[in-house]
Amino acid sequence: MTSCFVQPALPRAALGALLLLGLAACQTSGGYSETRSGSYTVETGGRIEVGSYYEIRLADCSNLPLPEIAVTQPPRHGSLVFEEVSRRPRQANCAHLEVPSLRAVYEAGATPAADDFAYTVAYRSANLGTWLVQGEVAVAGESPYSAAVPQLEQAGGSRVCVSCFLERYAPAEFNKAFAVSSDGAFGGRWSQGITIEQAREEALANCRAKPEYDAANPCVVFFENDRLVWAP
Repeated sequence: MTSCFVQPALPRAALGALLLLGLAACQTSGGYSETRSGSYTVETGGRIEVGSYYEIRLADCSNLPLPEIAVTQPPRHGSLVFEEVSRRPRQANCAHLEVPSLRAVYEAGATPAADDFAYTVAYRSANLGTWLVQGEVAVAGESPYSAAVPQLEQAGGSRVCVSCFLERYAPAEFNKAFAVSSDGAFGGRWSQGITIEQAREEALANCRAKPEYDAANPCVVFFENDRLVWAP
């Protein structure tokens, strides 16, 4: 029997933390301390983040070894890649740090298809235990986002973060906007609770706040929702 729950804050004595994007958490009696599942849509040849995992000691914010991940059901029409990156912890007392994290990415194949995968995440902390992570993926044809990459590189120069546009902005909810400058600065904003005008203004503000921004090359709105609005 499985029951879903909203994960409470861990006590300070507990070890570990989790940042898992787009997944619902459930407690399970099937041998795992938690089961997590999510659904994703990605275009052929695209990549999408499906999870991120780290473990720290909350008392002093010190790093613990990364959790051990084992793929129990490999995808049939794509692949799973686990990349080591740096992330800021969710816990307020440690949020000023960058900690090592394992980033799980689904890489789609060249053919539209329905796909799925599963893997386990074994933490050192007994409080966290071992998690089962399951995902369903709809691999679709080329999206308007991937089709706009040549224009994005033209508008944002060679330094613009293409992966930020494809892996963060593209799957984000409406309303949303993405802004760039020719220096490579960029900014995005999305939420169901805002207007497109708010998304546009906040994306521009985020772009202007980037360290590579130069006022001589102003930020411009590149995408609004799923539509290209920038023109050379």
